[in-house]
Amino acid sequence: MKLLSFVMVGVAFLAGWLLSGAGTTRGDAGGQQLIELPSLPERIAFTNGAKASPSDRINESQIMVYGDKVVIDAQNMEWASFTDTHSMEPVIDKNSNALEMIPKNPSELKLGDIISYQAETDKYPIIHRIIFIGNDSEGWYATVKGDNNPVEDPVKVRFSMVKRVVVAIIY
Repeated sequence: MKLLSFVMVGVAFLAGWLLSGAGTTRGDAGGQQLIELPSLPERIAFTNGAKASPSDRINESQIMVYGDKVVIDAQNMEWASFTDTHSMEPVIDKNSNALEMIPKNPSELKLGDIISYQAETDKYPIIHRIIFIGNDSEGWYATVKGDNNPVEDPVKVRFSMVKRVVVAIIY
C-alpha cells in the first residue's frame, strides 16, 4: 500500500510539473509548439500531444494503382536503399527501400520528416528524423535523431547539408 501511495505521488508530481510549464516550449512547428522536456535524456518532438510524423508530400491523386504496376506522378524522385546501422529501426532497416525527393528550400522540411544529410566530415549520408527546427545567427537548422538512438545527433543540420527527404518507404 505504501508503494502504491509513493507511485501515485510521483505520478501526480510529474503531471503537475508538466502542466505547470516547467518544460519549455520553443520554435514553430507549422503553427504548433514543440515541447521540450529538459530532464529527459533526449528531446521529444510532440505536436498536439502526439509525436510528429513525416509530412504528406504525395497527394492521393498522384498515386495510381493498376493490376500490374503502381505509378506515382511526382517530380524529382530518387530511389534509396539503406545500410544496416540499426539507427532507424524498426521504421527503416537494411532491406527497406524508399523514394526520396530533393527539397528546394528549408520551409519544405517539417518536424517528423526523415531526411538524409551529409556533413563535410561524413563519408556517407545519414538518414535520421527531424526532432527540432530552429534559426540562429547562421540561419535555418534542424536537430535530428535516429529513432533507435538514445540521443540526438551532435551536429546542427543546415539546409545545405540536406540531400533528400523520404516520401515513401517500400517494404
